[in-house]
Amino acid sequence: MADFDHIEDYFEGRCTSAEKLRFEERCTVDQGFAEEVAFYVQSRQVLREELLNKKRAEWQGATQNRPLPKLRTLYIAKATATAAAAVLLLFSLYLLIKPSGPAQLANQYLHSHYDHLSQTMSGASDTLQLGITAYNNGSFPLALERFTAFTRTHPGNADALLFTGLVYLRQKNYDQALQQFDTLSGAPALYSNPGPFLKAVTLLQRDKTGDRETARRLLQEVVTRQLDGSPEAATWLQKF
Repeated sequence: MADFDHIEDYFEGRCTSAEKLRFEERCTVDQGFAEEVAFYVQSRQVLREELLNKKRAEWQGATQNRPLPKLRTLYIAKATATAAAAVLLLFSLYLLIKPSGPAQLANQYLHSHYDHLSQTMSGASDTLQLGITAYNNGSFPLALERFTAFTRTHPGNADALLFTGLVYLRQKNYDQALQQFDTLSGAPALYSNPGPFLKAVTLLQRDKTGDRETARRLLQEVVTRQLDGSPEAATWLQKF
């Protein structure tokens, strides 16, 4: 029932941008869920056709429906299954070629740039390296423990702020991620500060009221100051 309600919310336009993004991503990686979506779409179409046929029968003064011959029933069942498969294929193609909005672009950026952290940093402490290893293995609670431990002895360290914020972002703890990136944004020693751009990424992922507008202003700042992410920011601003 939960999946049905979620699918219905998507097609009835009751999802936020972030929820739509997660729904569409799940369709591409979860075959069972994609089949449920296809069945839902096909069921809606069948229901429309049944209602239309009923109306036609009423208009023609029909009082009852004749039972379908068995062969025709089997043909319709086969055609319905084929149609459901076609719906699934078309929906998958739609997800691949649909224009990307700001939330989709933010998610793609996060995965393409921060699914894996480099361990070739010179001078990085063992604690920081252990945190990076945990992050790359998907052990985000352990990574957070390592990064916060390092921060306690190195307050204001830009790498620790960046990595801690990324862990919170990957855990969808958006408020904590914003705090880390906000502190990072104020670091004076960074030549090309990634903080403002990652704040915009986080806001687009969170997608609360007012987040898109705040993200847009941050992206404009990134472009103006030529900060880290400025080429992407310039492209994303065209999507608002």
